[in-house]
Amino acid sequence: MRFKQYIKENRRLKTQKGSAIKRSKYGVGKLIGGFLYLHKQYAKGVVPKEALQNAIKLSNGFDFNVVKWNVKDNTISLFNSPDFDSADEPVAGEYMTITPDGKIKKGFTKSIWHHKWLWVKDDYKGFNVEQSYKRSEKWLSIPDIQFSKIGNKDFWIKNYASKL
Repeated sequence: MRFKQYIKENRRLKTQKGSAIKRSKYGVGKLIGGFLYLHKQYAKGVVPKEALQNAIKLSNGFDFNVVKWNVKDNTISLFNSPDFDSADEPVAGEYMTITPDGKIKKGFTKSIWHHKWLWVKDDYKGFNVEQSYKRSEKWLSIPDIQFSKIGNKDFWIKNYASKL
């Protein structure tokens, strides 16, 4: 692998307090709180095969584009994020959570996600990965970000979106 390509694929950012924003140890995905979020295109190469197949089977044809994997207990959540490719901070949307023993929970959330470039590899064709990275870089420079609240779309729009 060429050096520039290696650097690009292993890129990272830092919050103003020094926390790293980088792809997971699996080479793709956003790992936070014991959960790995990634686009479904990359799930087969990361999420344990049996857990993923079981979740997809039990979802009974649920249309999804994002996978959330609990790395500790193999619970899988499948999300149909309606604007994953088009929005800078996509809405999580409709979801289905499937536990390893087959329990299913359905729901909907208006929460938004950040740093979507982490969820894919640089070869992803659904959105411009470089632009997504640069957006993360830009908004991380905003002083005093309230990270515990930025998943709320209304809060994000009111307090940060206009600064970008």
